[in-house]
Amino acid sequence: MSHKLNLTTGMVYEWAEKILSIFFLYMLFFISGCISHVAEGDHSWNNLVSPHSMTSDMKNYKMHYIDIGKGEPVVLIHGFADSTYSWHENIQTLLENGFRLIIVDQPGLGLSEIPPKPYVYSVENQSREVLKLTEHLQLKRFYLIGHSMGGSIALYITLNYPHKVRRAIVIDPDCYYPPDRLFASPEMIKMGSLVDTRRIVRRALKNAFYDPGKIDNIIIEEYAKPMNKPGYFEMLSSLRSDYYSPEFNQMTQHYGQITTSMLIIWGANDKLVPSDYGKKLNELIHGSEFRILNNCGHNSHQECKDIVNPLLVKFLKRE
Repeated sequence: MSHKLNLTTGMVYEWAEKILSIFFLYMLFFISGCISHVAEGDHSWNNLVSPHSMTSDMKNYKMHYIDIGKGEPVVLIHGFADSTYSWHENIQTLLENGFRLIIVDQPGLGLSEIPPKPYVYSVENQSREVLKLTEHLQLKRFYLIGHSMGGSIALYITLNYPHKVRRAIVIDPDCYYPPDRLFASPEMIKMGSLVDTRRIVRRALKNAFYDPGKIDNIIIEEYAKPMNKPGYFEMLSSLRSDYYSPEFNQMTQHYGQITTSMLIIWGANDKLVPSDYGKKLNELIHGSEFRILNNCGHNSHQECKDIVNPLLVKFLKRE
């Protein structure tokens, strides 16, 4: 009898522990959900770009992009776990200087839909999807600007399709396989869906900025929005696993073949992709220009906009 009583008591404690765990987990997500909707987002950005928000049917999914302004076309490509919002500190200056901006959400990222399996998120596939969009828009030649992972896409396009690119600007690009600290493992990325996305964003931006005081709730809210779509973190894990393909490695061995005029911008205090990568890239690409910016982190185009924006305009408008 005593044995039965102990077994029953143990079962009661076990089930009570499970119920309490579920309750506290529910409360954690409930509280996180309440906190996560306090910020309202970037009204000035949304008011500016919303009327120019477009989608292109890529057969199996829809790619989102912003088509705004008139003049010579400039294609802008954001980085890993980013979106068109990456360029919120830059587009006004470019518009005022007479450019048409095609701001792309990479496949699966931002407001673009997640391509169905078995899509592979390699550098060559991500690049070709951007090129398909430019063909849809009938852009024969264009200026190209890319940041971080978008910078390596810009390098891939410039190397393999030089007839399409008038000039290219790469900002803190991951032009070589990045240090392990740049990304969490694919398994860890998948677990991001279990955590308040705003906490993830805040931590990531602290690593991407030299001065964390420039990060506010508005920026965090805009960066977190796309992460709420179903399957986002699984997609991000696939992107992390697929991107650095054999063709990526082959690209890194042929930078010396690039003849397109190129500007390389780097934050001296980039904690994610070392500025030594930029120096090496500059040495390999004949005639390229290298600008290293003090007191700037990985997101130098945002953090140091007052320096970066004039560099962009001057380079694009050069005769």
